[in-house]
Amino acid sequence: MKYSFIIFFVLFPIFILAQSKNEFYVYNVDGVLKPKDSLFKFNHKTHHVWGIIKNDSVIYKHHKTQPITYKINYEEVISKFKNSDLVKHPNAPLLIDYNFKNDNCHNLKLNKEYVISQKNIALKEFSSRYKNVNYIQIYERGINIKYLKDFVYIDNDDFFRKNIFIQPALCGAVIVIYPNNTYKISYGEGAIFEVEKN
Repeated sequence: MKYSFIIFFVLFPIFILAQSKNEFYVYNVDGVLKPKDSLFKFNHKTHHVWGIIKNDSVIYKHHKTQPITYKINYEEVISKFKNSDLVKHPNAPLLIDYNFKNDNCHNLKLNKEYVISQKNIALKEFSSRYKNVNYIQIYERGINIKYLKDFVYIDNDDFFRKNIFIQPALCGAVIVIYPNNTYKISYGEGAIFEVEKN
């Protein structure tokens, strides 16, 4: 996963970068790189990236990350999974990996091996810090994923999309919610490695 973002860009034509105020736009135009500025040169703590497909181009834009206005409540969030077996460790941190619809980073190929690898990376990253952690991959409504229901949840009522993951980000977002109702959130590729650094 750490290198998937880089590999993704290698597979596309070269991009041209333009700037407007605090936002950046990246277009694949004529296969020419103008100038040498990079899409990756931004403050990951304050901004994130989202890409859309327009005509034959993929357009990427830096967005300023907005704070969550929803008051995080551990028990309320846990209750969303009451009809499933997703919460295996009561009173342990809740680690949510959210996947946005139309994400050019990974929704192009959401195979079983990819989903499992995401889980393994997350648990390996957190196992050294916590005895137990509840790991759940949430997919925005409209993403077709039909397997691994032991840790996969579909956001059918848009609760998570409307209240917590309010801004789409390339390669998703990760939040850790603690039993005392505090949380840490990170957006984009590598979020699993950065979330508790914020």
